[in-house]
Amino acid sequence: MVGVLALAGCRQGDVVDLLPEGADRDVVRDARACEAGDAQACNNVAESLESGRDATPDPTAALALYRRACDGEAWLACVNAARMLSAEASTASYDEARALSARACDAGFPVACASLGRLWAGDDAAAAAAAFRQACDGLVFDACAELGLRHQRGTGVDVDPERALSLLVRACGGGSMRGCALQADVLVETDPPLALVLYRQACIGGYAAGCVTVAEWVESGKAADDIGSAAAYRRQACALGLDEECSR
Repeated sequence: MVGVLALAGCRQGDVVDLLPEGADRDVVRDARACEAGDAQACNNVAESLESGRDATPDPTAALALYRRACDGEAWLACVNAARMLSAEASTASYDEARALSARACDAGFPVACASLGRLWAGDDAAAAAAAFRQACDGLVFDACAELGLRHQRGTGVDVDPERALSLLVRACGGGSMRGCALQADVLVETDPPLALVLYRQACIGGYAAGCVTVAEWVESGKAADDIGSAAAYRRQACALGLDEECSR
């Protein structure tokens, strides 16, 4: 349950005053609720201030409100603050980002465990794997995909192809399109038809690398599609944000 904030030192209007004149009334309502101690409302206002949706963009104010909401046990706010802090790329910011993610993860918010895994990934492979395992256990299926890949490569965990495939199957079944593509990678040699189905599934689900792989299979003759469809798959990859496919 989201807690009530201790607003010592905060004056009435300190959040509402961050909003422009004529701001969306739902955002104004959340700002007033935030001032009254509603942590989730503080997170909502912070999201508006960060994105510029229904408010003038103000990253500094957004981060301050995410911290306030995290203190009030709105655990998504801890993840949001950690994301902003990690973008600063300083040691102090990373340390705070990890602390906020760990706090929310320990409170049972699995998305924060995935955040913690990403934050440890470049520095402590074992700690990252442990965090991804917690996230996967909490049904964050992209974390299952990441943990499966780590069991393939032995990154912070033992190499275990059987465990890796089990995790990738779970990830794909849970809706992780990256998990579907990684499962396909494993099956390319042993079951090419199923691998192609999974790459297509990943592409349709919005995973750009899956679209590129299907295009490559069409171009090489490994997939029976009309050769013209390869360009369509590459355009889809471009639309999904893979910039190098936009000029092909």
